[in-house]
Amino acid sequence: MANTFDEILRKAVDLSYDERVQTAKSTLEKCLGILKKQGLDDEYAIQFIVSFLAVSIAADGKFTESEQQMIRDTFDDRSVSSIDVLVQYTDEECFEGMDQFVDSLDAAEKTDFCMLAVFVAAADDTVNEEELRYLVKLMQ
Repeated sequence: MANTFDEILRKAVDLSYDERVQTAKSTLEKCLGILKKQGLDDEYAIQFIVSFLAVSIAADGKFTESEQQMIRDTFDDRSVSSIDVLVQYTDEECFEGMDQFVDSLDAAEKTDFCMLAVFVAAADDTVNEEELRYLVKLMQ
């Protein structure tokens, strides 16, 4: 898995910004489909994904301008505001809850959610140590 995960990270960082946004949008649609399949309506599914990304961003405690722009380009300005607030209130329980959610998914669904988090983390062309640690935990 380590080699595959390393390849995923490298590909995400190596893509142009526009390619990252387009791939993130496609991955977002897959994640929305997963949540709809579980019975969530459109609005709640978006709110859940925003919460999921807020927890991912909180891994390093910094919501950088690059990450904010990626959210704007993938979602909208309202999502940036929501994530900014949620990051401030993320705690260990939130990390564990999202990890448990991702663990409940099948392998392909898990990959889609993790990829969405990777694209946001890689928005600034790097994935720092705290972000990497959280992404590895999600993938396990």
